Amino acid sequence: MSFPEDILSFIASHLPGSDAPITQDISEDQGRSYTIDELARTAETTVRNIRAYQDKGLLPPPELRGRKGFYSSKHLARLRVISGLLDRGFTLASIGELLSALEQGIDLRNLLGLETAITSPWTDEEPQLVTA
Repeated sequence: MSFPEDILSFIASHLPGSDAPITQDISEDQGRSYTIDELARTAETTVRNIRAYQDKGLLPPPELRGRKGFYSSKHLARLRVISGLLDRGFTLASIGELLSALEQGIDLRNLLGLETAITSPWTDEEPQLVTA
């Protein structure tokens, strides 16, 4: 799963309750590797949640070095996006759909169907001629 880190950082920094230091942390730690415990602590989540997100395809697997997995700042940014969207009431399925669409380059307006909703008729009711 390739996802531009700058987009993840941008999304993470613009979610409610997020502060500018989030993106600074991510850009400063760009080359840093995290174990699953360190990643969970830094992202303020649990190891169990990280594994669940991996099982659901929301988080890519870590880089394996021997028998140990190491996570990058991209994983951290993605976890912060997931947490922020969960806080806003999104389901894991909708978060997965959103992240997948963004990875494929699908425009957010197309994903949400905004253009169709605005330009299509609001009702299927046919106009009727009323005579007095």
